Amino acid sequence: MNEIAQRIRKKRFENGSISFERSKPRFTLGDGNYPIEVQEEFRKESNCMVEEYMLLANQFVGKFIVDTCSEIGVLRCHPPPSLAKISIVENILKKLNLTMDFNSSKTINDSIQRIITDETIPKNHRIVIYLIIILICRFSKQKSQGS
Repeated sequence: MNEIAQRIRKKRFENGSISFERSKPRFTLGDGNYPIEVQEEFRKESNCMVEEYMLLANQFVGKFIVDTCSEIGVLRCHPPPSLAKISIVENILKKLNLTMDFNSSKTINDSIQRIITDETIPKNHRIVIYLIIILICRFSKQKSQGS
């Protein structure tokens, strides 16, 4: 089952999916409750497998709604990030001599992967940069087929 899930996941990213989930940050707070350290909590392979099958089930349900009752069906979608939010992220990245391509979901995901795997960027910076980028892309909206 996991092999199939991995193939589905690979194809999903080839088609432009953005990964909204990475390691979870865990902050160690010092005096005055200021963060002094960031640690990562990683997802297990089994979590990724379950996620793929849940996404696949959601796709089938969405297709069923569109095919059978599109006039009353409500679906969720992720619109592109606003230009104002992109500008904020670009300014932050510029201060760190980094760039990002916001032209499509695929280029956003490719840019995220490039940044979070760049060992020349301090680990704490990579985690925070990732969280900022994901926050501007994460919001979804409800949409009926008729709209």
